[in-house]
Amino acid sequence: MQTQNRDDQDREIKQKNNVAVIIPCYNAGHRLEEVIHSLTEFSVDIYVVDDGSTDNCIESILNLNMPVTIISFPVNKGKGFAIIEGLKYVLTFPQYDLFCFIDADGQHDPKQIPDFIEEWQRSKADIIIGQRDFKPEKTPIPSKLGNYITQYLLRIFIQCPLSDTQCGYRLYSRSFAQEIITVVPPGRYETETWILLLAFKRKKRIGTVPISTIYEEKNRSSHFRKINDSLRIFKTILSFVFSKHDLQR
Repeated sequence: MQTQNRDDQDREIKQKNNVAVIIPCYNAGHRLEEVIHSLTEFSVDIYVVDDGSTDNCIESILNLNMPVTIISFPVNKGKGFAIIEGLKYVLTFPQYDLFCFIDADGQHDPKQIPDFIEEWQRSKADIIIGQRDFKPEKTPIPSKLGNYITQYLLRIFIQCPLSDTQCGYRLYSRSFAQEIITVVPPGRYETETWILLLAFKRKKRIGTVPISTIYEEKNRSSHFRKINDSLRIFKTILSFVFSKHDLQR
């Protein structure tokens, strides 16, 4: 894993902000630059975790006149590895109270970050998850079906009341982030499910924020493998339930 700071002012800037935005990124193309441009409107520090991208999306932001820290993997490992390694790195900075995750492909609107911060200020929740509305005209059928099945399983087995359990637009408190990196195994998209299961297992405060539902045509920006990754998520839930996984290490 390699880390690049955009300029010598990074450390000085990082002393002023208490919110770190972490962007797991794999072959996001031009979308990554657009997301970063939108994020610079807010008082946050930006970290991109490059999960072995091969499409030059990282090169496109290297010359931007913006304080962005890039954490790079030499090969693609999976979104879960980007999440865990990103948290481990950013937690080394003691000034951050909040860690916000947003996708690199533009499916999350950066302008809603203040909504997450306001919800945390109101509720002091350990984890805040974006909730999409899944309107038929906005949501590809496979995405809607996969979320519905996951939502159903979690409601049956752990009484999870969330309508959207798979959204990657999330905010974690510092204390919960520290638990995540010591307990949750890295992987692909199932890592986010492990984090939610950990929150329920340890009775963490869970908040929600309504967010825009944004998909490109045929969801072509997503690297979610509909069958394989869905099976990983279902296996994670069933393993947790039937093995009585205590999420201890």
